[in-house]
Amino acid sequence: YNVTTYEYNADGMLAKATTVDKDGNLTSTDIYTYENGVLMEYTSYDAENKPKYTYKYVYDGNGKKIREERYDSEGKLEGIDY
Repeated sequence: YNVTTYEYNADGMLAKATTVDKDGNLTSTDIYTYENGVLMEYTSYDAENKPKYTYKYVYDGNGKKIREERYDSEGKLEGIDY
C-alpha cells in the first residue's frame, strides 16, 4: 500500500502531495502552482526528485480554462487538450 500526505497553502488550496510506500520510502511528490488563486501548473516528481510529467493550464480573460498542456519528463510538449 501507499500513503499520501497532502499539504495546503495559506488559501486552503492543495500545494503538495507526497506519497510513500508501505516501508516509508518516497515514491512521488506532486507540486501544485497557483497564480491569484488559480491552478497554473502541476508537476509530478519521482523518488529522486526528477520530473515525471507536468500539466500547464491556460485560461481566458474570464478565468475559464481553455487549454491544458502536457509535458514529459524532459519538458517536451506531449499534447494539448482544449
